[in-house]
Amino acid sequence: PTIGYLLTSIAVIGSDHPWRWIGGIVIGYGILLSVFSSFGMQDLAIALKTISDGSLGIKAALFGTVTEAARGMVIGAAGSAHPRMTAEMADSLKLSTWIFAMPLWIIGSAIAVTIASYRHRE
Repeated sequence: PTIGYLLTSIAVIGSDHPWRWIGGIVIGYGILLSVFSSFGMQDLAIALKTISDGSLGIKAALFGTVTEAARGMVIGAAGSAHPRMTAEMADSLKLSTWIFAMPLWIIGSAIAVTIASYRHRE
């Protein structure tokens, strides 16, 4: 929650129209990924995608990293997912990536909030 709060606070503190910035960044990120993929610039798309999906990306900071072994889910007849956690799956939940990614995102967001707050200094 702290990371989400700090990231949205950057736009709220630093702008008169924060929802335009928040929506614009999210939509722009998706458009850039689509454009890079459409024009065959896979290397740029992969590099840009590391912001969200990389080992130190926002998903790792919020949730940690889950490897493929931990994604071993059995889909039930009703369409609900029933995880069958094994020792191998438990080992594949990488808490270590969260421990490194979370402080980086909090520190970076706090620095950006501090910079954005200078706009209101008199």
